Amino acid sequence: MRAACAAAVARGGLLCASSPAQGEGVYPANYPQVLRVTGDARCAELEWSWLNSAQADFAACVHGTYPGQSGASLGCAALSGHIAGFLVEHPEASNEQVIEWLRHNARFRGPERRFAP
Repeated sequence: MRAACAAAVARGGLLCASSPAQGEGVYPANYPQVLRVTGDARCAELEWSWLNSAQADFAACVHGTYPGQSGASLGCAALSGHIAGFLVEHPEASNEQVIEWLRHNARFRGPERRFAP
């Protein structure tokens, strides 16, 4: 899997992989040059967060179509959709430009903080 990810990146691909919001990292999200993406309960359907945390680079909406759906995989799928939409409008954008656009347009910055009542 590491070789496949490296080959995709070498060809200019931008890889996004789901990563848990807490705990140890997972693969392929932990490979170099892979965007680590999780879910963020703060995000509505058209929003994402720039987390820049130990666990993930970005996060997006975790709410699925059906009750009970949630999690990092949905957040990764949602962010991938936002990236695809940007690339439709800017087909010549580099990976660096995509990442800068994500950072600049993030609704939230920093990890979600939950406080006990």
